[in-house]
Amino acid sequence: IADRARTLERLAAPVIATALRDLAAIAEVEVVIVARGGGSLADLFAFCDEALCRTVALLRVPVIASVGHHTDRTLIDDVAAVCCSTPTHAAEAAVPIDCLAARADLLASGRRLHTHGRRAIADRARTLERLAAAPGHHVARERRRLHQLLRELRASARRGVARGRERAGVHASGLARSTERARSTDRAARRRELERLALALGAHDPERTLARGYALVEDRAGQALGSAAAARSAHDLRLRFHDGAIDAEVSG
Repeated sequence: IADRARTLERLAAPVIATALRDLAAIAEVEVVIVARGGGSLADLFAFCDEALCRTVALLRVPVIASVGHHTDRTLIDDVAAVCCSTPTHAAEAAVPIDCLAARADLLASGRRLHTHGRRAIADRARTLERLAAAPGHHVARERRRLHQLLRELRASARRGVARGRERAGVHASGLARSTERARSTDRAARRRELERLALALGAHDPERTLARGYALVEDRAGQALGSAAAARSAHDLRLRFHDGAIDAEVSG
């Protein structure tokens, strides 16, 4: 629950005190944070008001003061239940979280997810290797099944990461969330790079080119020939197709 109040005007202190009493009157409120950015002593003078300090000291719920920067000091800091140097520090004081334990849980979950994912992929890869000797249609069917399982695994991994990130947001603070986002981005980048390299490798596979009806022209020593001039110079040629090779001679 948030309540705004002026902090620079002459009557700022009574307005702040009224806002504090209004918040304390709400039954669900257990703690109140008074926060303001830094400024000159004149800018922060309202927080040295005696009546405001008495209100803070006698309020039904504890008050956490976070007024000004690290070097600023006002009287409200002396009467508040807790004095914090930044609003973030005040929020942590209001809702204590064991960040180290939450971060450790998050890292452990990530390691388990990574291990299970690699094991599942390795198992499916071994299954595909065993089926490689089966008839073509059976291999194709199992390959489609593997691809579907991989898509489901990736989707499950993304959902698991999303659930882990959501739990981290509740229990770990902004630093833990930032760490998880960075980790997720890095995993996605490595996955994309691996997929890109796999596509590039497949595109340059000479066997695929031969399977589409092309032939590789070599001399008798097995050196590839890339021009008609090279072929005429070699004279004795070997033409390699996807299903075998034949010898040839250049004429003309």
